[in-house]
Amino acid sequence: MSDGNQFRLLAQRRFLPFFGAQAFGAFNDNIYKNALVILATYQAASYTQIDPRALTNLAGGLFILPYVVFSGIAGQLADRYDKALVLKIVKAVEIFIMALAGAGFVLHNISVLLAALFLMGVHSTFFAPAKYGLLPEVLRDTELVGGNALVEMGTFLAILLGTLAAGVLAARGDIGVITVAIVAVAAVGFLTSLAIPKLRPAAPDTGIVFRRVDLDPIVDLPATALGVGDTRMASTLEKDGAKVSTVEHLMSACAGLGIDNLYVDVTAEEIPIMDGSASSFVFLLQQAGLQEQNVAKKFIRIKTMVEVREGQGEHEKWARLEPFNGFKLKFFIEFKHPAVDSTGQSAEVEFAD
Repeated sequence: MSDGNQFRLLAQRRFLPFFGAQAFGAFNDNIYKNALVILATYQAASYTQIDPRALTNLAGGLFILPYVVFSGIAGQLADRYDKALVLKIVKAVEIFIMALAGAGFVLHNISVLLAALFLMGVHSTFFAPAKYGLLPEVLRDTELVGGNALVEMGTFLAILLGTLAAGVLAARGDIGVITVAIVAVAAVGFLTSLAIPKLRPAAPDTGIVFRRVDLDPIVDLPATALGVGDTRMASTLEKDGAKVSTVEHLMSACAGLGIDNLYVDVTAEEIPIMDGSASSFVFLLQQAGLQEQNVAKKFIRIKTMVEVREGQGEHEKWARLEPFNGFKLKFFIEFKHPAVDSTGQSAEVEFAD
């Protein structure tokens, strides 16, 4: 990596939740798979009449089979739908699969246990394409090699620890503890996945695009003047019957931070208003990290004064663009209310070149 040690990614929100969700999944896979084989081998009479060696091969085959059968479908889903959303859904399903596995342990039912193992293979099959597809969206080009290395390191470390934990839990022979452990790890993995960010870098000249990923098909709403619809109480983008309102706070954060290209995946019609300012978005964007692109920034140069006015008297509102060698914004509001005194009615910001 050209900009530092790859381990610094573990301290960044754009990577850590994804890394954790992947690691917890691999950890849980191996706790369950190995605990099943160990218990069925050493307590065979209470589980199955299948030869332990055959059971080991059967367990491995059932776990791998979904990769052969469903990999193509999983890849298509990861391409069509929001990858972060796919990961979260898969991690949520894992909780139910582990609950089914726990029931199999309690009932000593080998059919239920093997079915749960097959479903865990399906879970991993659908997790993998979204996982590898998400990395290029949240990491810079110079971080991809190091990021992939961290994911592989975390995966194999989780496999090792899961195998060791399975041996310890199986040696105790407490089915209740094993059940609680696999469901708890699945729940932690799901909660970790909820922190996977939905703001994604975009290629140069993409602009800022809000994506309604809850619709089928997904609708992209570019943040352009021509895309603005209703402006009563909030700024609303509209396209093909879909809309996203209250975009102004996030857009202000992007403008202040110099962000020109960004995908914003949303699952509802309105962006959260937070505290009514852009500060929460500024904080989260800075925590995620900004990516500098090797393309010159484009500007609009104002050569002639442009002014728009609306209303009359005390209800008059106006905005004006004037030629200036730089970028300066000046705001003024006249609002007759004790909460807005004369000291807070104007502001002037000059941006650096």
